[in-house]
Amino acid sequence: MRSRPAKLTLSALAWIALGAAAFFTVTVQQQIDHRRLALRAFEATARDAADALDDVQAGQQAYVAIGQDASEWVAKVATYLQTATTSVDMLRSAAQSVPAGPVLLEASTSLTQLATIDRTVRRHIASGDYHAAADAVFSEATDAISSAVSNVETAIEAEQQAADGFETAQRRAQVYALGSVAGLVAISLALLGFAPSAAAGADQTEGVTPESGAFAALAHEAVFDRTPIAPPVFETGHARLADDSLDTLAALCTEFGRVRDAGQLKGLLERAAGLMNARGLIVWLGSTAGADLRPVLAHGYADATLARIRTVPRSADNAAATAYRTGNVQIEKSRPGVAQGTVVAPLLVADGCIGALTAEILDRGEESATTRALAQILAAQLAGVLAAAADADTGADAHLASR
Repeated sequence: MRSRPAKLTLSALAWIALGAAAFFTVTVQQQIDHRRLALRAFEATARDAADALDDVQAGQQAYVAIGQDASEWVAKVATYLQTATTSVDMLRSAAQSVPAGPVLLEASTSLTQLATIDRTVRRHIASGDYHAAADAVFSEATDAISSAVSNVETAIEAEQQAADGFETAQRRAQVYALGSVAGLVAISLALLGFAPSAAAGADQTEGVTPESGAFAALAHEAVFDRTPIAPPVFETGHARLADDSLDTLAALCTEFGRVRDAGQLKGLLERAAGLMNARGLIVWLGSTAGADLRPVLAHGYADATLARIRTVPRSADNAAATAYRTGNVQIEKSRPGVAQGTVVAPLLVADGCIGALTAEILDRGEESATTRALAQILAAQLAGVLAAAADADTGADAHLASR
C-alpha cells in the first residue's frame, strides 16, 4: 500500500471504528445500568406489597382476637389493603418480562377477592357473629393473601431472570463489537506498518521484463477491438457522490490492492465512474522516460470508438499531455451545449509520471473539489497497479532501440 490517500483512508476507517465501538460500549452500559435500576425499583415495590399484605393479615386476625377493639383495626386494614393494591398495580406497569404479567394479574385478582372477604368479615363482626368472621379470616382471607404473596415472589424471580438474560446478551454484544474493532485496528496497523515505501516499491520494479509478472503484459494487451468507428455508448443512472460514501471509496481502494488482471481493473473502473458521476473514463499509459500516451483501459466507450484513438505525444497541447508533463490535475469545464466537463489526474510514481486518467464528469461535477479528489485517489491506485507495466514497457523499448 504505497498510496498516501489509501493510507489516510485506512487510518480514518480505523478511527471511525474505534469511535463507533466506544459509543456503542457506553450506550450498552447505560442500558444495563438502567435495567438494574428498574429491577431494584421493582423489588422495592414488591417488598412494599408483601409487607402490606402481612399487615392486612395481622389486622384481620386482630378483628377476632380477644381483648382487641375491631373498630380500631378496620381503618388500618383498609389502608394496608389499599397500599398492597397500589403496589401490585405499579408492578404490573413496570414489569418487563413476559412471565411476570400473568402472575401479577393473578395477584391483583387475589387482592380484589381479599377486599370482598374483608367486607364480609366486618359484616359478621357488626352482627356479632365472631365465629363466622374468624372462619373467613383464617381460611378464605389467609388463602387469598398467600396466593397474592406467592404471585408477587414469582414475578420478582421472572424479572431477575429477564434482567440477567438482558445483561448477558448486552455483554456478549460488547465483546463482539470490541473484538471486531480490535481486529480491524490490528489489520490496519499491520498494513500501515509493513507497507513498503514508495522508493522501495520503485526499486522492486527494476529489471522487470515483459514476461515477468501479471501486470507486465497490461500495456500490450488487446484491450480494444480494431473495428470501424461507432458512436460512443454511455451508461446512465449512476448515483451522485454522497457525503457518507467513505465506505464505498474504502472498499474500492481495497479491491485495487487485490487486482491480478486487466479484467478486474475494468470492473473497478465501472464502480469508480459511478462514484464520480462520470460517463466515461480512459487510462493513458506512458512511462517515466516520456513515452507517448496510449489508452490501455477504459469504461463508458464503445470499443470501436476507442480503436480510432491514437497515441498522444508528451508534448501535445491537450489536458492529458499537460497532466502527464506537469504531474498536476487538469480541469476542462463544461461549455454551453456540452453536457460534461473533464478532469485529468496524473498517474504519479516515485520516479515521476507514467500516464494520466481522464474522466468526463456530468452535471458540472468537474468543479467539485470532492470529484477532483476522487480522481486523484483513483489515479493513485492505478499508478500503483500499472507502474510495473510502464517500467517493463520502457525496458522493452530500450532493448529494441539497442538492437
